[in-house]
Amino acid sequence: MEKNMFFIQDIIAILPRRSVAGAGDPPADAFAGRDSGHRVFQLSVAGPATLPQAQSGPHNRHKMSIVVDRVAWPRYNSIVMNILPQTFYARPPDQVARALLGKILICTRRGVRCAGRIVETEAYFAKDDPACHAARGVTARTRTMFGPPGHAYVYFCYGNHWMMNAVTEAEGHGSAVLIRALEPIEGIATMRRRRGGVRDLDLTNGPGKLCAALGITGRFNNAPLDAGALCIADDGYRVAAPATSARIGIRVGTALQARFFVPGNPHVSHPASVRSALANAAR
Repeated sequence: MEKNMFFIQDIIAILPRRSVAGAGDPPADAFAGRDSGHRVFQLSVAGPATLPQAQSGPHNRHKMSIVVDRVAWPRYNSIVMNILPQTFYARPPDQVARALLGKILICTRRGVRCAGRIVETEAYFAKDDPACHAARGVTARTRTMFGPPGHAYVYFCYGNHWMMNAVTEAEGHGSAVLIRALEPIEGIATMRRRRGGVRDLDLTNGPGKLCAALGITGRFNNAPLDAGALCIADDGYRVAAPATSARIGIRVGTALQARFFVPGNPHVSHPASVRSALANAAR
């Protein structure tokens, strides 16, 4: 049985942010509870590694921190990552789409945690965007898009696969960000099993693929992304220079430069479109 959850018994030291480059084993005191001059949390019982942060105000009541898995530690940028609050999403979708690059999408099913770093997104706007589902108004399918920000909008596409979005802007607007591709970080063995033996580069390099790999289905539609089994977290990693292009896989609204991705990352979908976008940007 794959062990993806790290269980804590006593004290966890929160260490400063670090670079992924040259990552190996964590420092000797990383998981031992030794205070290295940083904040520590005292846990009374053993349990899944989620730690409440001391925050105030109604928008922070669900804000939590997650301790990363021991085995997957070298692929993270920090031992502890903060779940993004709903206020993170309360702005235009193109801003959220850009800001989500480098963040960690996490889905926990039956005690197994799978996670990947977001490397590609697309913004869908409330106004003047025929490709946005909200352009059709409030329907049974799109009702979630018109709800509060920071919730998952998950829908079944072409009768074949699920696709996950993060709702953005204030309630009533109807905008969202599609999560298009991830770089696998944690629970990779489970992702391989769910994806039926495809090569690792194809595990999560598309919106339907990543939902299948992480176990994201319609049950998560309208789920808050700052609490529960589906969430997005920040481990301190920053994308230096995100690239943009026209959105792909749609027939209308193709002129909008609303696709954001990490240039050079092999897990971004449709490599040919990436090469074309970068070539055009260099002209």
